[in-house]
Amino acid sequence: MSALSPGAERLLAALAAERDAVAAEISERIRAEIPEYAGHAEVEDNTSRHLRAFLDWSDGGEPPELAFERDITAVRVRTGFALLPTLGAYRIGEIALWEWLLRAVERPGAGAALDDVREVAARWFAYGELARNVTIESYLAQDRRRTAAEAADRRDLLDDLVHGRVSGVEAETRLRRLGCAVGRRNYVAVVSLPASPLATAHERTQAVAVRLESSLAAAGGGLRPFVALTHSQVTAVAPGDLGGAAVADAVRAAIGADPGGRVRAGVSLPVAHVGDVRTAYRQALAAADMSTPDRPVTALGALSAFDYLLETGAQDVLQLAPPAVLAELARGDAYAHELVETISVYLQSGMRAREAAEHLHIHTNTIYYRLSRIERLFGIDTRDHSQLLDLLIYVRMFRRLGARTRTGPAPDTDEAP
Repeated sequence: MSALSPGAERLLAALAAERDAVAAEISERIRAEIPEYAGHAEVEDNTSRHLRAFLDWSDGGEPPELAFERDITAVRVRTGFALLPTLGAYRIGEIALWEWLLRAVERPGAGAALDDVREVAARWFAYGELARNVTIESYLAQDRRRTAAEAADRRDLLDDLVHGRVSGVEAETRLRRLGCAVGRRNYVAVVSLPASPLATAHERTQAVAVRLESSLAAAGGGLRPFVALTHSQVTAVAPGDLGGAAVADAVRAAIGADPGGRVRAGVSLPVAHVGDVRTAYRQALAAADMSTPDRPVTALGALSAFDYLLETGAQDVLQLAPPAVLAELARGDAYAHELVETISVYLQSGMRAREAAEHLHIHTNTIYYRLSRIERLFGIDTRDHSQLLDLLIYVRMFRRLGARTRTGPAPDTDEAP
């Protein structure tokens, strides 16, 4: 560091003599101008330490390591004190000392000029830049440690919840310690992401976790959900009486576009206590398994009992299907959606063709045509409720299992005139 002019040396000597008073003046301005510092009595001591470190550095010492500032930053991060107000305090300190130097040079017998003020101020601003960098680096390091520790706490809590190792009271205590809300009703949502390289998977899982927490908090009126992540899965416990549909919408927003159709997500039924998360977690996993590229998010509460039984039923049920039915289904599923829709609505309408046609917004003759085609293709009697229900189960199960091998051209799907 270059030697200072005699006038600058005299200004620094005056600052050393008045260090406590200058620190008090700067601290008062910081508390007055930055609300986050109001009531913080330690500001004056910290400012005095910075002035001492600046004076030592200006006296020819080595660049200060500012270990005290790293310790202070650790406390700030631990107590949730933001970085921005701290950087603002540095700026106020720079201006306040500049103004003090301008006043000091005007004193009788100061023995210094404006050039000396500029010389000291330049060194003070350089110190401020160094101190800011130390603070920013410390904030980032401490925040990384805090984030990693919190992520580990979340994973541990999730593991305890899903394995039933924690009581409801203890779970609520740990959730609140993590800053998460506890609702009277809680939903569990699970998002399973496709396998990918470790670095890419972590980044994507982290991004989905952040979006999921944000979207669930917005849907829940600001109540912060519990979100934990692993290598390829994000799990959330959403508090509040949102309803399964609202939770599913929040999950869809978190997933975003998925061109590959490989993301699967499920939403449980509501549970009254966080101690029941174990059951809800299993439900959410089962719902995620039911998801498809066309329906990447499945909410159990949106399924009928019949749909739920079909989705979770054993594939052995297809062994009960007549060979002719399986052979026809194996020809292709281009018309499977039409079959499911027609049979479902026809049964729900009490097997009344006119009412079914009104629900489907088609002509009654089209219903009769479809039913006759079903009879011709599958060899069943469409006047028999049980035969129609069996066929519906076979078609739905066949589609769920993805058995789509083609052994011939798809049947004609032209409608009746």
